Amino acid sequence: MTTLSGLQYAFSASGGYQMERGFNKITLLPQSEVNVFDVTNAIQLTFDVKTFNSKLGLTKNDTNTNIMTSNFNYITDTFPVDSITLTASEFTNGITANNILSVGSYSTMYSEFISYVNSYFGIFSGFETLFSEETVFGLNDGVFDANAFINLITKADVSSNGSYVSEVTGQITINNVNSLLRRIVDANLFGNRTPSVADGTAVDPSNNSNYGVADGFIAGDLIWIPEGTTVNLKIGIDAEMFLPINNIGPSLVQNTNFTNGNFSSTTSATTTNINRTLKAPMLIKLINATPITNTVSFQMNGVSATTINSSPELQKVIVDSVQTTLPTDTTVTFVSAS
Repeated sequence: MTTLSGLQYAFSASGGYQMERGFNKITLLPQSEVNVFDVTNAIQLTFDVKTFNSKLGLTKNDTNTNIMTSNFNYITDTFPVDSITLTASEFTNGITANNILSVGSYSTMYSEFISYVNSYFGIFSGFETLFSEETVFGLNDGVFDANAFINLITKADVSSNGSYVSEVTGQITINNVNSLLRRIVDANLFGNRTPSVADGTAVDPSNNSNYGVADGFIAGDLIWIPEGTTVNLKIGIDAEMFLPINNIGPSLVQNTNFTNGNFSSTTSATTTNINRTLKAPMLIKLINATPITNTVSFQMNGVSATTINSSPELQKVIVDSVQTTLPTDTTVTFVSAS
């Protein structure tokens, strides 16, 4: 999947998701509207189009070329809902590292945070010796990539050393869905609703290139959320027990705060904590997620039986189910899955 850049048409959505990661506590050593947007540096990811269509009351087949069920009103040419929301749990459950096209401006998030921590403690070349025992501030070796993003949105309870990942909160909302879809159909802004093509994906059974609002969302649609992501990075620091206080870290760091359109970074530092909040827009590209159709083969009393299509997690369930529906003297043996 190709990372997008430059100006792109996209649906406008409001809201966003908030993420937070807390790191090992640092302990001291003893007394020492559809518009055009510049998407270049946004978080870019793909998402199953079925999820968004389900919000409209629209269900299609696996290839998204035929309607199975729909609440669309062909008289008013509208769906009954005109505002849809994707919750934080739906968002996190709907993506893996493979869905991440680009982490955008966050690509240097960890490395820059490490540099800030180094400056706080006045250390510029390796700072493992700063920490007592196992309280080493690794931060994924400064790398923030697709896997790091998934780790950031995967909740982790507070550990014994104070590190944690908070549950993602927030939601995104698309309003005026019917009018937006109508404009997309009329102008073909995403280039995925071209009329009079042989391999169209419109649901019109007589003409698969006759696109309309009834098609709902289709693969290739883009959704832009200008305030799409907020990330909080936090570190706790042991308070000194004796006066005078020797921690002069807050006076060693420079002001790194900035705001540039929808991008921003704000950092605060005290003698007991360092907090950084980053914000960046998010671009969602809708795709036809590949349906899982693994084949399960089994035998009954040594004789090959009909294969069954299923997801991997259902394979054992299917074989066990077949066993329970047959006479007790019948043996069902799992052969293979592909």
